[in-house]
Amino acid sequence: MKSVVIIIPYFGNFPNYFQLFLNSCKYNKTIDWVIITDNESEYNYPQNVRKVKDTFVEVQKRIRRKFDFDVVVDNVHKLCEYKPAYAYLFPELVEGYDYWGYGDIDLIYGNLRHFLTEEVLSYEKIFTLGHLTLIENKEKLNQMFLREIDGVEFYRKAFSSPVNFNFDEKFQDKVNINTIFKANDCRVWEKSYAADIYTKSSNFLLDIDDGTKEERKDSLFVWNKGNLYRYYDNENGKIECQEFMYIHLQKRKMINKLNSACELYKIIPNSFEQLEFDFNDIESKFRRIKRKNANLQFFRIRFRNLKTKIKSII
Repeated sequence: MKSVVIIIPYFGNFPNYFQLFLNSCKYNKTIDWVIITDNESEYNYPQNVRKVKDTFVEVQKRIRRKFDFDVVVDNVHKLCEYKPAYAYLFPELVEGYDYWGYGDIDLIYGNLRHFLTEEVLSYEKIFTLGHLTLIENKEKLNQMFLREIDGVEFYRKAFSSPVNFNFDEKFQDKVNINTIFKANDCRVWEKSYAADIYTKSSNFLLDIDDGTKEERKDSLFVWNKGNLYRYYDNENGKIECQEFMYIHLQKRKMINKLNSACELYKIIPNSFEQLEFDFNDIESKFRRIKRKNANLQFFRIRFRNLKTKIKSII
């Protein structure tokens, strides 16, 4: 079994479901996480999640020492640009692992090893999005972000600008770390197993790899002791079940109605709640399960985007 460590610098307040995130890490016992943070709130960190106390200022200093040009890392969000360089920036954290990765905390993991098969873990770069990407731990690959594309050292452009280049992930037609890996004939596993929830919908509309959207009306996500499933009515009278690697809840303000030790719960827009029935009864009692909450996700995101546009004009 190939070893994996996922590095996540995060500064400031954690989301109100951070303990649920940690619990989902705990059930992935054969994978390690390192959370670099200044957050001193009390959480129950499992054995496979190591908390490294550090400040954003110290991480800024570390980044600036690593490069011979003026880098821009003036806010915590800009750290996303540097995700492909984490093994280069924090070599002590990846030592001894077969793969290292970067990711986010606005998600709940399912069973990662169900999807990280021997075939998948034969690739040099696994997945193409910033909320979870793995890279084989070899010096050549750890420094792949330094390579040129068409004679341009693109990392210099991304690291020296306050503008977000989305260097860490596939986004529209922008040059990114995936472009560089492919240009250097590296094997990239592109298929995603994530329930990547579209930000601008109040329901659970999924962003699919090919750029399309998928909605299963009244769908229900269930987390059960480390496994994540989506249940939905296929409109032919049959309840379908689909397993996911994780659910990504980007920019969603979630309500958390659970105790910190809950091992079975449902995820609905936009709330974590107790499941009304036993896990084995979900399909037979699906239509009796509450699957929606009134929420203003669509309007909240639209209003936030409008405010950002107004500020840029002013």
